[in-house]
Amino acid sequence: EVILALLGPGDFFGEMSLLSGEARSANVVTLEKTKALTLNTEDFLGTLELYPKVAINLLRELAIRLQKSDEQIASLSLSDAERRIAISILRIAEEQGTIQHGNVTIDPLPSQQDIANMAGTTRETVSRIYKLLVEDGHVQRISKKLIILDFKRFLKDFSLN
Repeated sequence: EVILALLGPGDFFGEMSLLSGEARSANVVTLEKTKALTLNTEDFLGTLELYPKVAINLLRELAIRLQKSDEQIASLSLSDAERRIAISILRIAEEQGTIQHGNVTIDPLPSQQDIANMAGTTRETVSRIYKLLVEDGHVQRISKKLIILDFKRFLKDFSLN
C-alpha cells in the first residue's frame, strides 16, 4: 500500500477517471467521518464547458499534483530511507502544518504506518528515523503532534532541491 496524497476539506479526487473514461487508478480511505459529493462524467464535463474558470482551476490543481508526483518518484528512487521519510514529513507539513516562530507543527501527525506507506518503507524504519530526527534536534514529538524545529534548516537538510 502506498499513500499518494493526503486530502483535506474541499479537496477532490477521481478527476482522472472522469476525464479519461478509464477505471479509477487508486482507492480512497478516510481517517474520519467524511461527506463526499459524487459527479457523473456528463455533469462534470458539462460544468467544465459552462464554467471555464473551473476548468482552469482543475488544470492548475492537476499540474500541482503532477509536480508532487514527480517529486515523490524522485524521492523514492534517489533517496535513502531517512531522506524519504523526511520528505514525506515535509509534504505533510506543507499541506497541513501550522507555522509559528520558524517551527512547523503537524497536528495530528499521521500514523507511523501511514508515513511508511508514503515513504516506501516500514513502520519500524519510521520509528527508528523519528528517534534520529529527535536526537539531531530536527523534530520534537509531543503526543500526536510533530514539531519541526527550525523549518528552514529541515527544508535545507532534506528537500530534493
